Amino acid sequence: MKLIADNWLSTLFQYDVYRLEISRSPAINAGDLALSLEPTLTRGRVFIYLKTDVRQVALMQALADNAFRLVDTNIVFTRSLQVPAEQEPENRIRPARPADKAAVERLAENCLVHTRFHLDPQIPNELAGRVKRNWAGNFFSGQRGDTLLVAEMDGTPTGFLLLLHRDQTIVVDLIAVDPKRRRMHIGRDLIHFARQYYGQCRTIQAGTQLANGSSLEFYQNLGFRLQTAQHVFHLHRG
Repeated sequence: MKLIADNWLSTLFQYDVYRLEISRSPAINAGDLALSLEPTLTRGRVFIYLKTDVRQVALMQALADNAFRLVDTNIVFTRSLQVPAEQEPENRIRPARPADKAAVERLAENCLVHTRFHLDPQIPNELAGRVKRNWAGNFFSGQRGDTLLVAEMDGTPTGFLLLLHRDQTIVVDLIAVDPKRRRMHIGRDLIHFARQYYGQCRTIQAGTQLANGSSLEFYQNLGFRLQTAQHVFHLHRG
């Protein structure tokens, strides 16, 4: 078990943030967890988060006994890239340009409202929105993502797709569509363009929140299939 400082989130939260990593073996009990966390929790205000496999029931009990709270269940989908796209894109999709930064940040802040940060009642919505805004904006400074695709309508970005490239897999890091432009197949066309853009890869992977029903439906309608699920726990102290 180890705590890893999350310097990016610490800067945004303006106090210490850590990601907790726990090996599946050997099993850890509530007492061991409390002893390991005690030096960090006595330093002042702190936020700790971790993701666990939904089958790790004993670990989840140990976390609950140490005041960790379940805030989200992350559902991970995959789909083969070897299957041709069913439809040609109806919207103009292109790689992002530096001039898109403000529009992309605005879409991320205003559209991504089902995140684990928004679902946590101890994190203000303004801060949760700022996290997503900064997350998307970091692409333009080379700090996050490998490819950013933009959907454009009347010269204005109406959606974006931030991708990570991992060997033979591309990962949907963030995807957002202007609520006023929903049901215009923008999200679908962003995914289809990504499949063409990374045609040499084998699979595409995407994660979403169990609480986000429209997102779950979106991926399943595009032929994605469930791969795994993880619970997300948060601990706030101080």
